[in-house]
Amino acid sequence: MYEFNAVLKLVEALLDWAKKNNVEEVLVIRLRIGEAVMVDPDHVKRNFQLLTKGTLIGDAILQIENEESIVKCKECGYKGRYLSQRYGGGVILSPKCPKCGGKAEIVQGEEYVIKGIRYYKKGSRLAEETFYDV
Repeated sequence: MYEFNAVLKLVEALLDWAKKNNVEEVLVIRLRIGEAVMVDPDHVKRNFQLLTKGTLIGDAILQIENEESIVKCKECGYKGRYLSQRYGGGVILSPKCPKCGGKAEIVQGEEYVIKGIRYYKKGSRLAEETFYDV
């Protein structure tokens, strides 16, 4: 269910962007999803196909780049890989340091962002690309 709502917001934002920018067809959408977001990329793709059917982004290729979760421990200073764990209804508990068990904060892996869009503007068959550096 979370994936559906997240993709719905993504699709609404893309359609709004396309309308404002005189876009005729979207070819490719590059998305970065962090592990800590805890969404299944396959569910994202399926929901994307369902929600975009018949729209100007309906035939777009959705490319998903996964981003590893990295934490930094407030107690021992450890900074490194962290495998997020789902608890209950998908809530992420405060991460614990894999080295000392202390409190850690997620410093990478919480993104769910559009990294780039390749598209045609109305009246043009020259593909353009917009990149977002986050």
